[in-house]
Amino acid sequence: MNSRTCMKYLLAILLLVTVILPFATPIITLSEEKYNLALSKAYVSPILLSNEYWVYGAYVEDSSFLSFREPGEGLYLVGSSVEAGRVLVVLDKSAPLTLLRGRVLGLYAVLPTHIYNLVYVLVSREQVDLLARTPGVLALLPDVRLDVLINKELEQFKLYEEDAEWFSTILQATSTGSGDYHYTVNITGAINVWLEYGIRGEDVKLAIIDTGVDYGSPGLGLEAIARDEYGLPLVFDVSSLGLVLTPVAANVTPDGFIIVDPTYLYIFYPPYYVFRWNASLWIRVRGCRTFDGWLPFPADNKWYIGDINAYGPVKFGLLLQYISVGIGGVSSILYYTVPVILVDSNNDGSYDTLYADTTTALYLLRWALSPAPCNVSIPGTLGLEPDFSFADEEPIRYGSEVIARDLDGDSLNDYSIGTLAGYVYDAAFAIILEKLGTWKSLIPGVPPMYGYRTTGPLEVWSGEPVALIWPGLDPLGDYAVIEYDYHSHGTFCATTAAGRDYYAETGYGVRSISGQA
Repeated sequence: MNSRTCMKYLLAILLLVTVILPFATPIITLSEEKYNLALSKAYVSPILLSNEYWVYGAYVEDSSFLSFREPGEGLYLVGSSVEAGRVLVVLDKSAPLTLLRGRVLGLYAVLPTHIYNLVYVLVSREQVDLLARTPGVLALLPDVRLDVLINKELEQFKLYEEDAEWFSTILQATSTGSGDYHYTVNITGAINVWLEYGIRGEDVKLAIIDTGVDYGSPGLGLEAIARDEYGLPLVFDVSSLGLVLTPVAANVTPDGFIIVDPTYLYIFYPPYYVFRWNASLWIRVRGCRTFDGWLPFPADNKWYIGDINAYGPVKFGLLLQYISVGIGGVSSILYYTVPVILVDSNNDGSYDTLYADTTTALYLLRWALSPAPCNVSIPGTLGLEPDFSFADEEPIRYGSEVIARDLDGDSLNDYSIGTLAGYVYDAAFAIILEKLGTWKSLIPGVPPMYGYRTTGPLEVWSGEPVALIWPGLDPLGDYAVIEYDYHSHGTFCATTAAGRDYYAETGYGVRSISGQA
């Protein structure tokens, strides 16, 4: 190679460096200095390394206190067998959220602090090591199953309650009405505030974060519901427990019926499953007895709606309620379905009203719980037979959200399904997958009673948020949310704090809850 050729190559190299270096330098600087991320492996809680954590998807102190378990016999899961759990990622404050892209299954929430960000995610077991080696991830911490903590607290409370002689000393309280006040207002000192200062909670808003609140309870009702500036109830289902998917669209016949095609029927099974269903209602009891009952839909799948105002298709679905309750001194679990429809009542193109067939739902409870050994006495005659009708039910819409029935004519609710929620947090990803068409694509491909974990169909998170806050009543008619109390604890707390004047025979004498918050 002669000197002239060498000189040409040298000039070419110098020119290339001159062109590239001004662009390369800021790129290198950006990647190294903008985030200033450590390359060392993050701290991983030893709990995340245990097999048990991935069985339950979170830390469980004592599995005997679990409320929500995998569906039992008769229901079958298909699809991915990936072990997944909820994890708290401690993320460097300067790290972008997109660092987690491709490293988690789903994103629940981001909780910023002044030092670091807490990112609440769903991950597979295999992704833990990958996350721990991701620059900017400082620590991986376990989630905790709250149902275990709640049930353990209730069990401890029952031990105290069994000692009636000791408990009766707490129950004594001064009375200013027709009976003694409930013992809780004495323990908290609330009665002293009422009597000495005349303050009973007027214009105070309380938030109850618990097992749910049943506003059908006689001491609560519509007047106890706090509302936002739009008049929507501040009833927030943060776990999607009361989610009812309404996938079946049915037109009204000239004689006031809708024909429900079970081919398109699937249900949300809390806390995170979706199953294809058949043309039946279902109730399961475990505890006071072992019972599974299937009630076929009416002939030709025709449900009566009468002269209910319904413009466009009526949307039909089944709410599956889970209840944990003591029956005859035996801790018992109930699962049962409640038929629900959504309608556009004023022809504005939005679904604004819900109807629940409480009569047929109550029939399921009578059928399962009235016989021995459960021996539950349900007053009145409502629900002695199923009527498969929405025509005799109250319209449920914003401003009139409580779904409850007085069974014996004393003007007090005896049976409650729950309350139309103002908002729902899509903690199970069931709503967003409904909106994306995932369920309508997957469910027809499996037999009835087969289904998926709601986290199963998820692809690796690609950067968009997944768990979102949605309205409690979907204007497009794809779902509704009925907030209820699966364990009575939240309702007990809410009634203690803000229950209206209501006197009841408690077994320790007549007691009252009284408040105005």
